[in-house]
Amino acid sequence: MAPMKKQKTIVSALWLLISLVVIFSVALLLQKRNFSDQSRASSGTVLVGQLIRSTSSSLCSKCVQQCPGSDNVLHDCNPMASNGISIDSVCNQAGKVETCGGKTYCCPKPKARWTANLTECPGATPAVKPLSPYRLLKKGGLCTALVIDKDLAEPLVGQQVVATGTLKEPYFYASKLSSYTPTPTRTPTPTKTPTPTSSDNQPPKIITTSLPSGYVNKSYTASVDASDIDTGDALTMTISGLPFGLNTGPCGVPVGGGKITCYISGTPIQSGLFNIKVYVSDNRGGSSSKSLPLSIVTQSTKVTPTPIGPPVVAR
Repeated sequence: MAPMKKQKTIVSALWLLISLVVIFSVALLLQKRNFSDQSRASSGTVLVGQLIRSTSSSLCSKCVQQCPGSDNVLHDCNPMASNGISIDSVCNQAGKVETCGGKTYCCPKPKARWTANLTECPGATPAVKPLSPYRLLKKGGLCTALVIDKDLAEPLVGQQVVATGTLKEPYFYASKLSSYTPTPTRTPTPTKTPTPTSSDNQPPKIITTSLPSGYVNKSYTASVDASDIDTGDALTMTISGLPFGLNTGPCGVPVGGGKITCYISGTPIQSGLFNIKVYVSDNRGGSSSKSLPLSIVTQSTKVTPTPIGPPVVAR
């Protein structure tokens, strides 16, 4: 009996240990959650960026703009995060120029106060801009922690930045975007030959005014022509709205450009009146469009009447 009792005690201890592990795992899952969020960077001339990670909540404080402040520092609130991040510029170089609150300031001498009177700073030159930070707050969330480290090798303007991972409840993430562009050495500008503007370009025109009718389950062929008064322009054409069974192509373009002919062919399998849309464009931004009606009908079957003989008279 003693060995059996000892075995039951061991089994009970194992079950207790497993239960504790399960409870701890559930608690951990409740404490953390998965997230997948997206943002779009859309300010300035962004060259390259880096998502930064921090557990500090200092970035969540209200940004107080001081232009200039009571000391030799400009505190300029970042427009993309005016409630959380400031860009600080120290007056540490004579002639240094910065902006704050939409105004331009210069530094007369190191450790002096910034001034909006640029005449006090002879030879003032714009300073190299620091990394421009911004943050994006989760909708309905709170400032608690920045998210994840990730290097972004491509420009961010108009592109999405995606962060994924696991962290404690409300969160936001920020990024430092490099907007520094070195000032090139000025060189004499060579005289350029005037480049024709888009206003000099004439749009192509669709010549075809109608399409021949077709029959269901019968082979069909038609062509659509377009030309451009600018004979050297390369033209492209798209045709849409065709009934099932008809396709576009091929298209013929002369070597010199200025014209294009695209063919419609196939065997339509449905009847009806279709509104065919034709779009033609040239390589300089000119374009035009036209709608052409296309009628596909069902061919009626001819019925040959059976000849009737002379009436039969009963006798």
